[in-house]
Amino acid sequence: MLRLPDKPSASLIKGIWFVFHVDSNIIRLWGSMLTGSQKLYINDKLLDVRTNLKNEDCYELKVDPNFYELKTMSSGIKGETKCLLLKNGTLQKTSVCRVQNNKKHWYRILFIFLFGISSISSAIYFKVDDLLIFYLLILFALSFLVSGMTISFVVTED
Repeated sequence: MLRLPDKPSASLIKGIWFVFHVDSNIIRLWGSMLTGSQKLYINDKLLDVRTNLKNEDCYELKVDPNFYELKTMSSGIKGETKCLLLKNGTLQKTSVCRVQNNKKHWYRILFIFLFGISSISSAIYFKVDDLLIFYLLILFALSFLVSGMTISFVVTED
């Protein structure tokens, strides 16, 4: 059985979890960052499954005696996804998932850059086979790109 989270979280592989504790209910919305799949749970019961590739979506549900709406809005430019919880038309809670760049890994990028340049320079100086130089260039480019991909996701609640 799937264990549902008690607090919001986000990762590229596991997706985004928006979790709202309102009244005696726990409303959870999960969304995949890779496929656009979404699942809506209330009190551990799966209510809705859909695929959404739009920037905005809205879920409406009635839990006696209240009427709830979950609105999601994504902005690729800002790198964030917002989820608003409305109860009987009044905004109750907001949760935001943001992409956060980890700038503290600059030393990795510098090390890989210097190592790559020295390896390629050495290969050229010692007149190593052209195919090896080509592979070194590809390895250097890939490692440089991967070292810069140190991003994380932060989910905040209001």
